Amino acid sequence: MAKQQRSKLGAPSAAAKATGERAKLGGLVAVLGTIGASQAMIAFDTDGTIITANEHFLGALGYELDEVVGMFVDPAYKASPEYSQFWEVLR
Repeated sequence: MAKQQRSKLGAPSAAAKATGERAKLGGLVAVLGTIGASQAMIAFDTDGTIITANEHFLGALGYELDEVVGMFVDPAYKASPEYSQFWEVLR
């Protein structure tokens, strides 16, 4: 394994930190891609608005992407304590 670049003080250099962060992000993207290849997925903004969905989700429900992006959670459910708790757990 390659040694990490270090500054004169022995701390990892900014370049090494950035490279590590890019590697972590790349790993997360790969995991999401793998999950999305076999599972229905939908993504929401924190206000409950749908921002995207994959083909598995769209196919299961019979929608096109442009039909669901921008949709939002039912206002009555959105006002419920359960919905608030759901987002608190995710944050």
